[in-house]
Amino acid sequence: MAGHGQAIEGDSSAIIPNIGDYASSASDIPPQIITIGSSEILRSFQGVLSAIKETEDFGQPVIEWLSMQNSGHEPDDVADKRCPETWRDELRSSIKDEILQNIGLLALEITNIRGKVRASLDISSADLSTAWSTIRYVMSQSTATKGLFKAMRSAQGFLVVPLCSLLKDGNIDELWRFHVWLPGEKRGIPQRAIHSHQAFAQSWIIAGKGTDNRYSVGPTANSKDATHATYALVWTDSTGTGTTYKTHQTRSTVVNTGTMVRATHLSASTHMQGMTYTIPAAAYHSSVVEEDALHATLFVFDSHRGFVQEAYTLGPIDEESSTQLRDPAGISATKLVELADAFRLWEIMMAKAQEYSYMGDLESALRSLHDALHLCESIADFPSVTKHRHEALMEISIIHRRQGRYEQARVIMEATIEEMGHNSFGGMELSGELSIVYRHMNQLEKARQAAQDQYATAKQLGHEQSICRAAGTLGVLYYQMFHQSQNVSLLDVAIERLTERVDIARRLKTSLADSDRDTLVRRKYFTTRELIGLDRLSRCHSARGETKKGVQIAEQSVRVSQELSDSTVLGMSCFFYGLALLADGQRDAALKQFTLSRGCTPAIAFCKEPSEEHSRYLQILVDAGADLDEADEQGYTALDYTTFNGHHTMHDLVLRGLRQSFVVNGVNDVDAMITLRERESLLRKYYREIFQERLRPVLVRHKNRHQDALRNLRQAYSNALAASATMSAQFDVFKYVRYTDFLSFGKMPRSNDTLPGSDQSFARSFDADSAGREIDFVVFISYRWVNTNAERSTPDDKDNTQYNRMIAAVEQLLAIHPSLSRDHIGLWIDHACVDQGSPALGISALPMIVAQCDVLISLVDDQYHSRAWCSVEVKIMQVLKKSYGLHKWYEFTTSVPEGSSDSGKREFMLREGPMDLEINIADKMLSVEEDRFKVLFLERQSRLLGVLD
Repeated sequence: MAGHGQAIEGDSSAIIPNIGDYASSASDIPPQIITIGSSEILRSFQGVLSAIKETEDFGQPVIEWLSMQNSGHEPDDVADKRCPETWRDELRSSIKDEILQNIGLLALEITNIRGKVRASLDISSADLSTAWSTIRYVMSQSTATKGLFKAMRSAQGFLVVPLCSLLKDGNIDELWRFHVWLPGEKRGIPQRAIHSHQAFAQSWIIAGKGTDNRYSVGPTANSKDATHATYALVWTDSTGTGTTYKTHQTRSTVVNTGTMVRATHLSASTHMQGMTYTIPAAAYHSSVVEEDALHATLFVFDSHRGFVQEAYTLGPIDEESSTQLRDPAGISATKLVELADAFRLWEIMMAKAQEYSYMGDLESALRSLHDALHLCESIADFPSVTKHRHEALMEISIIHRRQGRYEQARVIMEATIEEMGHNSFGGMELSGELSIVYRHMNQLEKARQAAQDQYATAKQLGHEQSICRAAGTLGVLYYQMFHQSQNVSLLDVAIERLTERVDIARRLKTSLADSDRDTLVRRKYFTTRELIGLDRLSRCHSARGETKKGVQIAEQSVRVSQELSDSTVLGMSCFFYGLALLADGQRDAALKQFTLSRGCTPAIAFCKEPSEEHSRYLQILVDAGADLDEADEQGYTALDYTTFNGHHTMHDLVLRGLRQSFVVNGVNDVDAMITLRERESLLRKYYREIFQERLRPVLVRHKNRHQDALRNLRQAYSNALAASATMSAQFDVFKYVRYTDFLSFGKMPRSNDTLPGSDQSFARSFDADSAGREIDFVVFISYRWVNTNAERSTPDDKDNTQYNRMIAAVEQLLAIHPSLSRDHIGLWIDHACVDQGSPALGISALPMIVAQCDVLISLVDDQYHSRAWCSVEVKIMQVLKKSYGLHKWYEFTTSVPEGSSDSGKREFMLREGPMDLEINIADKMLSVEEDRFKVLFLERQSRLLGVLD
């Protein structure tokens, strides 16, 4: 399981999946821009035509256009060369036929990669992503071209789609292909797996994991020494059979040459998404992909980097020949691209989750994991869906455990283990995680049994990584059992197991090869295991009365912690060092450790994962006078976490600690401050629940499909408030003002205004069964209060400036979108929709209100973007628009009219909001500075509402 040392089911090597698995070694290198000549693109274009069995007559418009680009220039003339982005723009504007345009774009991407590799430049992750996006669009998303490319089967057990084929004298000059190994498909005959190529080859991994094995092969006259015979290859297509290469084969045959050889394995290298590797001409290799795995690559044979006429496949000594039919058995190229793309995205989501997890950002990790789970459950024929669903569920359960949601973690873990099987490798690993959950739930015997099962199975398998994990869990359990019974023999066992944990972690960390691409992440994982073992080991020695040794071991832990970034682990490390110092009589030094924060204080670390044990540790911190009002990197305090997880004992301890701190710091009204802190924490709890559990799933479900999306979102919000009296007491309902009512009123309405000639409130509440159906489009008006009078009964000035600007902006919106009707538009305006006599509920609901509106219009002036509340509204809309494609954001501001040469002539115009606008809420101005913490928290929540970039 990614990030926690759990192996993917079926992976006997138990490699820890990590963010490095999904990025090439050049992933952090900015793309290097090259210039490309039209003749280079033309060559690729002709190769794509050949790959899809089309003639040059078919592509004549593009051929003529490209030929015109270098008119009057030599092919390599600088005047003919342009960067890829310029070529893309010119191609799209000049070639209107969608089929030819798509083929041209694919040819351009191939040309760009070819140019870079031949110039010995790195292919960045951005380059590969751009190329893949083009392949995906051309082959699966564009109805014009997705049927042009055909799949065929390779003798090596994968499916092949030719993308660009250039032959010279019957040999491969340059051949670009898309390769896919599907789960459940036969991987080819093992005895024929070793082979060589005539041309130099390079592969870029699009998705999944594969292993490339290299061999030394030499002739031998002794049949006893021989492992294989060499086989020559002939191809067959509709024109006949021969040794010349054929792009569109119907079958291929290998024929025994009678030459016996001995193959010796030299090396194996595993490659994952974003990585690349090369195979020299005539070099012998084999590709291995697990049977339940998908693996997809972009592959090129490039004779310009090496070519040999004689290249062979190895096979059984005593067979004469073997034929492979190229029929893909009904699998289309489009389907291959769709499956590869889905799995590629799943890998990215899982990698993001692990990255967030290592940083201690568990909410973002959980968001990514739920995205991954939704993806594999919602796409038909998702590769090995059961396996990958289990992996996502395992990671979700671990995040729940780390957040103190033990019951949720237990339910998921137990159900997943039952599905996987207790004796499976994944089941064994998850049993170890379940043991930790049981321990935090104070079910020590269940915890010990689960950990012992994992330990025994790992010992039997000789799997040191799992032994390390289980030994540490057992060590902590035996210490807890000692603490309950004071049986010293249990303490001895605890020390033995924890020492074993530390020794194995150090040995595994030391054994990492410098050339291993996963070294950094693996080292972090084993360092974390070592650090946790040292922390607990120091506690055991202190309990034994060996306080100096306890301090010495804790100091080792602190030194080791410098390599890590997980703030929760660092917070606990500080505590155990302080605890060792306290046991040794060094109280002042201990207090410094108790209050030290490296992104997460010890108090916050324990409140994240509540348990009876952690309650005791929190009690020590409170008694020592540690500051419990600090916030972590996510803006949450110890009180927030106890409010989130509902652990009453720890909640009461935090309140006692806060009360002590407020008294010491001379706070005037301690009770009022405690009440304020509790309300803020409760608000944050409900924000989390509504944003992440109610609104976001609706947005994910409707992504890029606008019909009824916002109405369903309003309904989800309404249902959330209706289901909880406590929640409805914290947040206002969704309201709106009918645009036609707003027009006729003549000024900015206030929340207590009624419709003329009626006692009906100006602002209406959303009601799915009645009034809500009258309004199907809601505009959020974001503006600055311009009234400078001290009384400020209205946000507008005496000339109704903002009111008139709002009308002008909406009228321009109607002109841009003629399908909208004035009668069916609603406006959300704070002065009308938030109770001005008691605004707390409306202010609290603000970010969730923005999410329920179709459009946000910013009335921009010279101060608008400097205001914190305006910036929060914009930030939320930016996230929503980027993530789901359902919302729109416009700025209503002064601009020079289009076509005007007079820069001094400016008019108010509606324009698309700048999505690249960087917003730092911490720098923005507030009328009430006490709102700063709330505004920063809302900014944080807005990021969580989004999806991965």
